[in-house]
Amino acid sequence: MTWYRLLWGRPRFILALLLFMVSVILYGWLHYLDAKSAIYDELDSRLARAAKSSWFVIGDAFHDRVQSHPLTPEEDMANIKTLSKMANDLQVKYIYSMILDQRRVVRFTSSSATEEELRSGDKLTRFMDPYEGMPSLMQAFATQKTVVDTGTPDQWGVSRSIFIPYTTKAGLTYVLGADLEVSGIEETSRESAYKEFWYFFFVMLSGLPLLILYQRELATHNNELRQINSHLGDVVQEKTTELLSHISTDSLTKLPNRYRLHADLSERNFHALVLLNIDDFKEINDFFGVATADSLLQQVALWMKDLELDPYRVSGDEFAFLIAKPVSREEIQHRVQTILALLSDKVFVVDGNPITLTMTAGVSMAPDKALTRADIALHRGKETRKSIAFYDESENIEERFKINMAVSALVKSALANNRIRCHYQPILHCATGKVDKYEALVRVVDERGNITPPYDFLGIVQHTKLYPYITQEVVWQACNLFASREETVSINLSARDIRDPVTEEKILETLEKTGVGPRVIFEIIESEGVENFDRMSAFIKRVKALGAKIAIDDFGTGYSNFENVLKLEVDYIKIDGSLISEIDVNPRHRIVVETIVAFAHHTGAETVAEFVTSESILQTVKKLGITYAQGFHIGRPAQL
Repeated sequence: MTWYRLLWGRPRFILALLLFMVSVILYGWLHYLDAKSAIYDELDSRLARAAKSSWFVIGDAFHDRVQSHPLTPEEDMANIKTLSKMANDLQVKYIYSMILDQRRVVRFTSSSATEEELRSGDKLTRFMDPYEGMPSLMQAFATQKTVVDTGTPDQWGVSRSIFIPYTTKAGLTYVLGADLEVSGIEETSRESAYKEFWYFFFVMLSGLPLLILYQRELATHNNELRQINSHLGDVVQEKTTELLSHISTDSLTKLPNRYRLHADLSERNFHALVLLNIDDFKEINDFFGVATADSLLQQVALWMKDLELDPYRVSGDEFAFLIAKPVSREEIQHRVQTILALLSDKVFVVDGNPITLTMTAGVSMAPDKALTRADIALHRGKETRKSIAFYDESENIEERFKINMAVSALVKSALANNRIRCHYQPILHCATGKVDKYEALVRVVDERGNITPPYDFLGIVQHTKLYPYITQEVVWQACNLFASREETVSINLSARDIRDPVTEEKILETLEKTGVGPRVIFEIIESEGVENFDRMSAFIKRVKALGAKIAIDDFGTGYSNFENVLKLEVDYIKIDGSLISEIDVNPRHRIVVETIVAFAHHTGAETVAEFVTSESILQTVKKLGITYAQGFHIGRPAQL
């Protein structure tokens, strides 16, 4: 009797053998699934830690800021390097953040890069680069819940990804994401499953003793895998803690930084936030140098710690502290005044130089949008020259802030899409009756062709990084146009334009390339010229060397410093429109204008009357001996 007949005659043995084989295979397969599940649980945990850790770099504060102040290429590259180091430390491939723009296009606001991408520049993701959103990413935007993508392919390969949505207090929704390469893991898993099957089959044939040995070996492997996962988790947690500490601490002063402040504002109960800005710190930095300024900031930080304020360093020359206990507005004002008084009495010594400081304080007593509102109050204090300013909702400051942001976005779009336009207002020569000069006046055109006049945007963008680009664009347009015309063009410059070395060089470069210097007049506001006399004088010498002329604008407003005007050797004096608009009916205005005209004639300067809005005013201007007339009666600004 052969062995199979022996088995065939024993159905119970066959059944037991089949059950044994199924049990072994099922047991091994369950162990395989358990091991695979543990791996992916650890990967998802690692992805979540990476994405959440990146909040300190590219979280709410970052996204609120880039709405109104987009990143420069240099700031974007600094972000890329920071996130790349974070991705490497946390053992993920990429860390990034995304938003949906107004057209529902997904765009990167930040991203890490691999070493190869940083080295070659290929596939390097930059600020506001578009991305074809995968369904799981769009699901995160739509549901506002965390979504894990198990491996949708894109141009960067097949990755396991996590998308964690956040919404800033300003209402912007963004997603923080992290990726891990998983194609290798899947391939290894499949190979492992194949080997496991044949190993189980061998065990089945070898009998129960080998099964026991296999179970022990499998248990050993599983224990080793859990130990590896546990060790890896400890390493990642240690790196995460180390990285968070690094990210949330200011490297210069060792104080908690802006990211830590944002986290504490969300997590801690407080009554008020006080934001402190060192007055005229740029002048200290320019005069004494960066090393001295840094040392001074370190001393200020220690001084604030000695006062037990638990301070934060928010930015270059800004510090902050929280008031935890509920107190009245009067008590907060008294406390802040005391701190400011102590600071003004404090003498800091850097490299043997005694330095005294003053600060301006902005206070927000509302926990909602505390930092934004304290910042608004601080700027309000700077504008009104008050040492302490409280955020007051009744002043609609935040509404004006939103308007300012919208205007900044409009101007930025106009600069990027060639929608900055110059209109030119004619200037009449009173003696000849001919128009031989024009004043260049800037306009912004929106996407629909609507024109925004300068008084609706210039005052706002003067406080942004966009302003120098407007000046440079106006100078370029005006000089290139009048290079082929016979008339003279007048271009307005502010003190900020003249203080900015880049703008100054652009002006000189444009004058040289177009050769139009002898037909250009630069108009400078009188008060700004007086307050920045040395800088102004140096600029005037450089442009006059190229043939340009200088006019003092708005002369006669406030006070008029005749001595400084003489020192600047101006070629034209533009008499302010507030004096000209009623000169035919107001004897007092006429007396002031006569004095200015006499002064100009004695110095060899020519005069220009602004706001000539009627024939009566024009005739009075001519009788007083004013050289030129400008205003709606002569002609409105228009494109040439």
